[in-house]
Amino acid sequence: HDSRRDKLKARWREDPARQSVEWWRKFFRRIRQTCPFLLGENPRGWTADLEWLVTKNNFAKVIEGRYKSEEVEA
Repeated sequence: HDSRRDKLKARWREDPARQSVEWWRKFFRRIRQTCPFLLGENPRGWTADLEWLVTKNNFAKVIEGRYKSEEVEA
């Protein structure tokens, strides 16, 4: 998917800290551990896919912790 690839490439290039597979591994682990809403635990059962996660505005919200469960301690 060209759009998904382009968005992912843009997020990678925006910050040198993100230019490693390990950073992305931690990003996805953090989502799995602290963001149940993005994994389908919401009234609609909606789940965030890769394209949604790497869309600029959505990515910023995830990084800022806006989808973090209040029950999860960080």
